[in-house]
Formats: sequence, structure tokens, C-alpha cells
Amino acid sequence: MSSPPYTPLGTQYEHPIQGHEMGDYSSSTASDKRAFAQGNLIPARGRTSWILDGWIWEILGLILSICCLGALIGILIWVNGKPLSDWDVPISLNATVAVFSTVIKSVLLMVVAECISQLKWFHFGRMHTLYDMELFDQASRGPYGSMILLLKVRNVLAWLGAIITIVALAIDPFSQQILAFPQRDVVQNNASVAKFGFSHSFYSGAIASGLGGFGYYGQQWAQDVQMRGAIARGLYGIDVSPQFTCASSCTWPGPYVTLGYTSTCQNVTEASLKTMKCGRDKGGGGSVCNMTTPRGIDLQVVFIPTEIATVLYVNSTAEMMHFRFDANQNVRANASNEVIAFAVYQRNAKDAENPPTNVTAAQEIVECQIRHVAHKYSNLSTSGPTLNIGKTEVIDLPVGIYEDRPDRPIWFNHTDLPALSINAVDWQSVQDYLLRGIFNGTIFAGGQPSQEAIVQAAGFFGKNVTSIVERMTASMTERLRTGPQQQAATGITMGSQPFVHVRWVWMSLSIITAVLVALLLLATALYRGNGRETALWKSSAAALLFYQLEGWQSNAVIPTRTVLEEQTKVLRAKLDNKGTMSFTAG
Repeated sequence: MSSPPYTPLGTQYEHPIQGHEMGDYSSSTASDKRAFAQGNLIPARGRTSWILDGWIWEILGLILSICCLGALIGILIWVNGKPLSDWDVPISLNATVAVFSTVIKSVLLMVVAECISQLKWFHFGRMHTLYDMELFDQASRGPYGSMILLLKVRNVLAWLGAIITIVALAIDPFSQQILAFPQRDVVQNNASVAKFGFSHSFYSGAIASGLGGFGYYGQQWAQDVQMRGAIARGLYGIDVSPQFTCASSCTWPGPYVTLGYTSTCQNVTEASLKTMKCGRDKGGGGSVCNMTTPRGIDLQVVFIPTEIATVLYVNSTAEMMHFRFDANQNVRANASNEVIAFAVYQRNAKDAENPPTNVTAAQEIVECQIRHVAHKYSNLSTSGPTLNIGKTEVIDLPVGIYEDRPDRPIWFNHTDLPALSINAVDWQSVQDYLLRGIFNGTIFAGGQPSQEAIVQAAGFFGKNVTSIVERMTASMTERLRTGPQQQAATGITMGSQPFVHVRWVWMSLSIITAVLVALLLLATALYRGNGRETALWKSSAAALLFYQLEGWQSNAVIPTRTVLEEQTKVLRAKLDNKGTMSFTAG
């Protein structure tokens, strides 16, 4: 069956509008419609009416997008730098930004599409291939057509519209980068979770052993075993980190004063060895060497060939409290702030096969003292499970004064400090334990040393004595600080909370796009092609049905879109208004 003959556009359905001058038909009145039906001229309208009436929806769309952009910027200014929790709107902040960005992008692209569509008619004010009409139409639909338009059509305004369409693809991913939610530490109101203890006094509950008189040594069954544990932790390197309570991150400005201990050590090897005097042991087969440290602490080194040799010797001394009666028959006593002084002799075990000499090589003697002091802490903070003490001031205390009353305090009075005290039984119990149980013992190379000596002195063997004693006094201070009389320093609890941070650089694309669209709309609305107005048809497909395509004939139906597209690349046309409005083949 043969195909029906091809009828050129407009030859079968010619319209009376042919031959009329260009006019604005976007807002026709009833009289305009009657004139149009009768083939009469519809009068052209003024420029202001043409812009406002012909572009009213695009202008409203641009205004809507600018209003949304302004609202979004206002919201971002308001939330910037604030906690995310301040945003109590049912829709999330990210979703709010996404909604506004989508509206802005959609409306702007609608305006751009109409501008590109109108530029199509301006473009055909001169002779061009019909294929350009297809390119403009595709460009008004999206970024793919816009890229093709950039490559194949020379039209500056159309290029601007195409570039805007392509660039607008990035508005959505850019909007996702606008907001960041960094975590910041903020003060929390729950102050009960930030606790740091300090103590101005200490009484463990130890009971005096004396049945009468001044017996102030503690009962063996009622002494402070926690203090003994603190001493052992320091001696054997067990963790002695300060205790505190903090649920997250806390600070304590301070200062806080607590009763505690400190130590001072110095190497006295050379001075002590100068006092060394050696003689035969009782068995006559070896030698015994005695020496004295600058503090008067006696040390002894034994050497019996092929049997034993001293590799570590610890000895100590302490000033005891001296009790007396005053005029009113009240017990009085002074207590030195020094608890104990001791010395540690060490010899390299590899050198133990040789008799001791006064040569310092392979030998070391360290002399130390432990005393009561006040610790003043300032600027404390936590870092995870660790307490960071910004500043620690160690303040020496005067001689302690014993007061005869049931709780038996020893007062350390300092004009710049609060009243500090320790129970006399606890004071003497600590001193006695250090004197007899820790800083007293010998370890030999060879022979069979007693288990007691190993326990007492082994913690120092081959170790840095100064570090051990510092660790020990820190642990002892921790016991006083967290003892039964501790006071709680309430700190500032810091909690991690998300805040809103606006990265304005990612907002720039929407702002620039809106400005470019406004310029494109203004330029398109004011455009004059060849010095005359052009029909304001924009994206209307009906416009092609009103005007015929002249200059060629075809007797066959164009079967496919591909063939149709090839025809448009061959045929050239322009929109002419010289007496008649038509597309004319070039």
C-alpha cells in the first residue's frame, strides 16, 4: 500500500494570521480573540507590558528562588556556631537545606529552560539549519542537550543558559557539603560526676597499743593496711595514678591543698666510699667493710670468697617523737616533718667475686629522705582515664605539734596554708613500717638470704632508687588524699556535643547560579534580534503549527526520527516577518 502524499506544513491548514505584524498574544482579551478569528491585526503592546506579562511566570519563579535562597541563608546564619540540639524543628537541619536547595535549583532551571526556548526563536532571526531547532529544544530539557548546544551552536546567551544548566548539576552535592557538625566540649550541668579528693587531715582509725603511758605505736590488728599497700605499690612499680571521678572530660581550676609526702635523693657514692673501713670477718676467711653516708647512715658490705658478697644493703634512721608533760600535766610532743632517712648501697653482681674497694666503679650509694609536705594542685584536667595536673607546688611544713586529745592530731601550722594534721598513731605506724619493714635489709650474691630480706630490699635491686622513692611517696600521698577525711573538689564536667558549622564556600554555587539566571532572564527579555521584536513563544510547540515551511516539497512520509534529523541538518531556514511570518528554506 502506497504512503499518503506528504503535505508541507501550513499548506492544508493556513491561518489568517499570515501577513500580520508581530504582536503579543500572551494575554489576549475577548476583542483580540474576535479580531484574530476575523484575520484582523492584534495590536502590539508596550515594552513594560511585554516584559511583565510575557515573562511574569519566570519573574515570579526567580523571585521565589531568591526568597528561598534568602531564607536558607538566614537559617544558616542563625544556626551557625550553635549546638545542634538547638534545632528543635521536626525536620532535620540537613533535610531543611536539601529541601530549600531542591526548590532553588528546580525553579532556576525552569527559568533557564524558558530562556533557552525563547532564544531559539531569536536564533532563527537569521538563516540556520533546522537541526539547530532540535539542539535548542534538547538544551532546554537538561544538561546533555546543553553540552551538545555548547559544541554546535554559536549563541552567547544560549551558551550562558547551557552553562547554567550544566553547572546546576552540582547544586545538590554542594548543598550536602554546606553543613558540618564538629564535636566540641561544653560544660554540663551535672556537677556530681566531677570529683577530685583532697585532704587537710588524716586519721585511718588506727588504735594505739599502749595500755598506759604514751604507747602510741599502733595495734598490729588495727593499723592502716591501705597505707602499707600504697607503699608496696610504689616500691614494686604497681600503678599509682591519682584517683578521680569523671564521666567524660572534667577540669578543676583549683588550687587545692592536700597533706602528703615527698622525697629527696642524691648520689653520695664518692663521699660514702671515702669513709670505708674494712676488716676481717669473724671467721677470718673474708672481709667486712663499713662506711657512713653524709647523713650518718651506716652501711656494711660483706665479702667471703667463693661464698657470699653483698650486692645490696639498705639501712635507715628516723627521728622519733619525744613526749613530755607540760605545766598542766598535758602530754606534749614535737614531730619532725621528716618521716625517715635511708641509704641504699648497690653493687654490680658481676663484680661480686672481687673484694669491695673505695673505687666508685660498679658501686652506687643513694641517700634519701621522706618527709611530710603540702601539695598544692592547680589547673587539673582529665584526658580519658588519666588525670593531668597542670601545676603542682610542693610546700615544706614546719615541725608538727602534738595535741593531747582523743583523735591525737599532729598539727603542721603554716601561715599560708589551711590547718593540716595527721593522727599520731598513723604517723608513727608509717615511720615504724618504713624503718623496720622497707628500708632495712641485705641481699647477697651466694648464700641463702632470708625471705624477709628479699621482700624488704628486693624492690631496689638493680633499679633507679630515686624513681622508686618518688613513686612510693606519690602513692603514699594518694592514700592521704583519698583517705577517710577527704574533701571533694567539685569540678567542671565537659561533655562532647555536636555543633553546627556552616561552610559558606559550598553555598556560593547556589548564589552565583541565581545571579546568572537573573542576568540571563533580563538579557533574554530585553533582547532585540535584528533590531525588531520577535515572537514570545518560548517553549510552545504550537508555534510551529501556525507557520508554514516554504521552499521545498516532499511526496513521501518521513519514516523515522533519524531520517527526520538528517533532513533538518540539510535544510536551512529563518523566521521572517517581511510581510509574512514563515520558515523559509535556505
